[in-house]
Amino acid sequence: MAKLKVKLESAASRLSRGVVSPRFPRAKLWRRAIALGLDVGLTWFISLLCGEPGSVSQSWCFLLVWMTLRVLVVVGLHGQSPGRWCGDIKLLELERGRTPKYEVLLARELMIGLLLLLSILGITDAIRNQTHSSLLLLLPLLVDSGAVLIQPRRHALHDRLMKTMVVPTRRGLALGFRLNSLVAKMNSYMRR
Repeated sequence: MAKLKVKLESAASRLSRGVVSPRFPRAKLWRRAIALGLDVGLTWFISLLCGEPGSVSQSWCFLLVWMTLRVLVVVGLHGQSPGRWCGDIKLLELERGRTPKYEVLLARELMIGLLLLLSILGITDAIRNQTHSSLLLLLPLLVDSGAVLIQPRRHALHDRLMKTMVVPTRRGLALGFRLNSLVAKMNSYMRR
């Protein structure tokens, strides 16, 4: 009984310090990148219907579609956006081990959406005006997501602030499995 109490106390202290509980494995970086890329691409494509790239109407539309895709859809799909569904990952709240509350999702995705919008506006301006100084707008997003590479727990800054984490799941498209099997088939055809 005493050993169990010590284990529970040590798990609680690790969780309070922000250390990931052993029951939650970490999602692989490439899966997170694919999921984010698919969600950004889908949001960008839909927002292009509202105006030309870089316009105010297109920017507002981007934020509206992003919040719909990454908050309302995530609540309905138990932690998975379309991109996360393709990458077989989902979002959890560290303390509860469940899909984050609506308020947490709203704040988290608004932060990410604004960082992405700044980056997209910087890239659009750099392409349109041939100026490289506007690429500085990528810096906030790189700092936020670069924390994943530096920290041993692989938490981006928005995940640390909102006490969330991205974990692998069995429910989804199994894109990684399908890509691996496709590569294996291609290798077997090449050997013949």
